[in-house]
Amino acid sequence: FRRVDTIEADADEFEVVLPSVSDKAELSKYAQGIIDSLSRPYTINGNAVSIGASVGIVTSDYDDRTSDDLMRDADLALYAAKAAGKGCYRFFAPEMHESARERQRMESDLRVALDKGQLRVVFQPSVDATSEAVMGFEALVRWDHPEHGPVSPAMFIPLAEEIGLINEIGEWVLRTACAEAANWPQHISVAVNLSPLQFKLPSLPATVRAILSETDLPAKRLE
Repeated sequence: FRRVDTIEADADEFEVVLPSVSDKAELSKYAQGIIDSLSRPYTINGNAVSIGASVGIVTSDYDDRTSDDLMRDADLALYAAKAAGKGCYRFFAPEMHESARERQRMESDLRVALDKGQLRVVFQPSVDATSEAVMGFEALVRWDHPEHGPVSPAMFIPLAEEIGLINEIGEWVLRTACAEAANWPQHISVAVNLSPLQFKLPSLPATVRAILSETDLPAKRLE
């Protein structure tokens, strides 16, 4: 790129500054070029490794925003690009501010949802297709927001993962599901979803053992 300053801003985020370039078509071409270049497979110790990239774009040619304002808006555009899927770029749009404020409110509400009893566990039956007998249940977490009503897990589970609440919520779901399953007939099992982030915890096996012991649920009945 001509006259490009690339500044590392975080472990996996970078700023690319293009002086005197504000044309959307040209910026789109630059963004797609960055995505394509970074997405090429790398060979590390003989293994092919692929990574993805997302790009948020903001221009400074039409108002008097400060550098901090531009960084904030670029970050909002980057968040929109990540939400759109892998390998995307997005331009900043003013309505992203309202989306960010709504997300911040949702984040604050989620942080207290567990303590306020707004989360609950529901159970979806698993049925044998031949005999139609119930073989077990899958535990699913639901959030009943006091103002917005039911919030989709597709919305609040990724948010919980991002803000570091998923381990606390996941352990609560596991404990609640096991306690409920302990009252079921012995041949009925319970399946509990875990976030990939929970598998990173060295304490996960000990937590599962402790909950099984607390609830007196045989390990063979937990999936």
